[in-house]
Amino acid sequence: MPSRLTNDIRVLRDPSAKLEYNRRLFAEVAPRYFVATRLLSLFRDKAWKRRLLSRLAMADPRVVLDIACGTGDLALLASRRWPDAMIAGCDISLDMMGLIGQQSWGSKVQMTCQDMAHLAVASQAADIVIGGYALRNAPDVSLTLAEIFRVLKPGGEAAFLDFSRSPNTVVFLLQYWVLRLWGGFWGLALHGNSAVYAYIAESLRLFPDWRHLREMMTTTGFCDIAFIRRMTGLVDIIVARKPLPVGNIFPVR
Repeated sequence: MPSRLTNDIRVLRDPSAKLEYNRRLFAEVAPRYFVATRLLSLFRDKAWKRRLLSRLAMADPRVVLDIACGTGDLALLASRRWPDAMIAGCDISLDMMGLIGQQSWGSKVQMTCQDMAHLAVASQAADIVIGGYALRNAPDVSLTLAEIFRVLKPGGEAAFLDFSRSPNTVVFLLQYWVLRLWGGFWGLALHGNSAVYAYIAESLRLFPDWRHLREMMTTTGFCDIAFIRRMTGLVDIIVARKPLPVGNIFPVR
């Protein structure tokens, strides 16, 4: 029988161990996911995801990739906005992806079990890469950003929704304890284990603050990076673009 989820910081610091821990965590989360995301976000989750998609300027992408897609709710919204695009989703949790059948999918939506840091996707294959609560769960953020950049076409866009870490220590401590207590309450209420959603706060401890994350994205090669604050800075919508080659004024399609 697997040990009880505890958010051991030594596990969360180790990329391989965190990957396996996340599989166990989201297997636990899956049966309550739709209820939990609404409660944890004060019923703002869907609005944030719609806002994320609205920030993307590309009118007619051919391929949209949703990393760490989970139950596919963001991919579903994308399929409705771009009905002619092929929407691809990937996630490491078969338990989360098992809930996808509860939603109405178009014929051009494809889902696969993959690690977002090691995508079986051709370079420059995607016009758009999106992710809901993806980057914070990445065992290696730098490696994941590099992989996203690799699969994007020049001129392609990326957009992510996630909890945000302030560079101000005092503000971050306030963020941490709000998430720790709020997540812990719903973890106990829905799973009998506060660690299930207190994980959000613990994972944020190891996540780069928004200034450092911007620097990491710039170093990776992204440009036009924007952070759109939500819930007084506790949540960010992050939008960025892969630049076109020098001298090329048209997007590569």
